[in-house]
This record gives sequence, structure tokens and C-alpha cells, in this order.
Amino acid sequence: MLRTLLNEEIRFLAPIHLKMLGIFTIFGVVFVGLLALNLPIVEAFALLGAVVAFALAVPVVLIHTAVEYWQSMYGSRGYLTQAIPVRGRVLYAAKTLYAFAAGLVAGCFTIAGLLVIAWVAATSQGLSVGEILQPLRQLLDLIGIGWVVAFFVYLIVELACVIVCVAAVMSIGAQGRWNHLGFGAPVIGFVALYLVAQVLSMLLLLTVPVALELASGDVVNAWMLPDFIEAVRTGSDPTVLGLGFIAVWPLLAVVLGAWGVRAIERHTSLR
Repeated sequence: MLRTLLNEEIRFLAPIHLKMLGIFTIFGVVFVGLLALNLPIVEAFALLGAVVAFALAVPVVLIHTAVEYWQSMYGSRGYLTQAIPVRGRVLYAAKTLYAFAAGLVAGCFTIAGLLVIAWVAATSQGLSVGEILQPLRQLLDLIGIGWVVAFFVYLIVELACVIVCVAAVMSIGAQGRWNHLGFGAPVIGFVALYLVAQVLSMLLLLTVPVALELASGDVVNAWMLPDFIEAVRTGSDPTVLGLGFIAVWPLLAVVLGAWGVRAIERHTSLR
């Protein structure tokens, strides 16, 4: 049943999102074309327009998916959705899986667009492909390919966790006890989620005994808290960066995901 529901999400939302990406592509190509002309006055405007055109893909697609989640689960269409003979966790899984896939596709679209912009901007200045790739080679030599791979894995995991949390907050906010607030309940929940994430990030950053040594780039078994206190006391810079903040969104996703599923299965209240 999960596959069937996921296919329905794709059938309904994917054409809309592909049209969005098509619109962004048209605007991006127009601005990239202006950028390739290398006109002094137009160049800066074209570069900004091209970057914005491709960078908007991820937030626009994810925001639209979140709106569709709310409308299909708790709006007028929610009556049909809740009539499907499956548990709430299956609905939740299908919708969050589609949102994750859509976010990845939009992210790849953005990365590809930004690479094209960089290539056009560089070639319009008379630079060769080798000169364009030189900064990337230097970066890889400096930090290593392992850290780059780890960074992208971290971004993908964070994307999945944020999607799970956002969907959960909307489902939690849709409970009958907060019906009088309408969509205001999820909005309050998003603010609370942001504040909790910031507090947890700081706590885990300082207290989890795993840190990155800034001078060498090595991962060491050390707390950042003593180093942070010393840096504040002396006005110096910290020598280590705590890595505990990496676990914040996965932890929130586990807690809120379970809470959100419970809210769907036991406390759903349609508008």
C-alpha cells in the first residue's frame, strides 16, 4: 500500500514540480545568456538573477509540498485521504518519502544550475576549464575527498530529518485541541521547533565529547565546553569545534516523527 500511495503522490505532485523546474530553467537560461554577453552593466544583474532562478527550486518545491501535505491531510481533501484503509503512519511515510525525493531532485537541479553559471561566468572572462576547476582541486587537496562526501551525506540526512519534523509539526498542530488556531498552530510549532533546535545544537555542541580540532582537522575525543569557557575568559578563539550538533535533527526527527504518527492515528481533526 505504501508503494501505491507513493505512486499517487508522484502522479499528482511530480508534474506540478516539473513545471516549476521548467519555469526556473527558462528564467535561468535567459539570465545565463545575458551573463555570457559579458556586458559591464548587465553582468552583475544577470549573475544575481541566474543564481536566484536556480537557487529558488529547493525552497519553492518543498514549501509547495508542505502546503499540499496540509491540504490533503487536514483540509477539504483530508476526508478522502483519511478514508483510505491504511494506518496513519503509511500516509505519513508516503508523503514524507515523496517530499524527500522531490527535495533531492530540486537540490540536484540547483547544483547543476550553479555549476553552469560558474562555467559561463568563467568562460566569459576568458578562463579555461582547467582554471575553472583549479579552486575545486585546491579545496579537495586541503580538506580531502572524505570530508566532502561526509558533508553531502550530512546535507542529505538533514534534509530528510527536517522534512520529517515539518510534517510532524503540522500533524501535531492539527489536533482538535488546537482547532481554533487553524494553521496558526503549526506556525507556532515551527517557531518552537526552531528554538528547540537552536538550544539543543548549543548544548550538544558544547557537551558531546567528540570534536574537530581546528588546527589539524582531526576528529578528537574532547569536549568543547572547557575550551569555549577559556576562549570567552581570555578573548581568544576556540581550538576545537564540537560535533554533537550533527545529532540534533536526527534526534528531533525520531521524537517528532513518533509524535506526529500518533497524532495522525489517534487525534486527527479535519478542517
